Amino acid sequence: MKRLHIQLIAILSGIILILSSIGAYLGAISYAISALATIIIFPAFIISIGLLLSAGLKDGDIPFMGY
Repeated sequence: MKRLHIQLIAILSGIILILSSIGAYLGAISYAISALATIIIFPAFIISIGLLLSAGLKDGDIPFMGY
């Protein structure tokens, strides 16, 4: 995977997490839906951040990060 793709995954999953939290706080969505979105999206956010931190700035292979 390219570094740009991983950055996009990190940004999009972070935005989804923030929007679901704000939506639940304001009452736009239920807490159950917000919790479900957090449970589904949070692992993608953490893994993408971990890959970005372990990858070099040069184009090359991104190291495998197991579960």
